[in-house]
Amino acid sequence: MASLIPTNNGKALAAYYCGIFSLIPCLGLALGPAAFVLGLLGLKAYRANPAVEGRTHSLVGVILGGITGVVNIGIALFMLVGMFASR
Repeated sequence: MASLIPTNNGKALAAYYCGIFSLIPCLGLALGPAAFVLGLLGLKAYRANPAVEGRTHSLVGVILGGITGVVNIGIALFMLVGMFASR
């Protein structure tokens, strides 16, 4: 069961769930970067000790967190620029 749910690598598991929930609009602004960072930390823990598992969960966190973080930050900046340009 540890290969399906990496209970020994909490950072990888947290990265996975943050990455999945970052797909919800507006939540991605906070959860995207969190998933990215936790995914990198989970990969670091996996590389230090492969018996910990969680490589796939970490990669999902890094990929989804990176994409949703960049998209949500871009949308927020676009909205701020539009708000100040209309004055």
